[in-house]
Amino acid sequence: MSALRALPVKIGFLRAETNGAYLQRLAWANGLQIAELLNRLGSGPAQPVRLDEAELYLSAAALERLSI
Repeated sequence: MSALRALPVKIGFLRAETNGAYLQRLAWANGLQIAELLNRLGSGPAQPVRLDEAELYLSAAALERLSI
């Protein structure tokens, strides 16, 4: 995995938003596809999911990377 760096655009959570929807909005705000963001976090999906309806499991390492 390449060196980690903070994403240029930070966004906040929306009320009652799934973490999947949050990650999708974060990816869009930073000009990324969701798969690219998940791969950078080290939590690429095993199969396609509807992010607006999904709570995704993120490993401790992925959560740490997301906090950068």
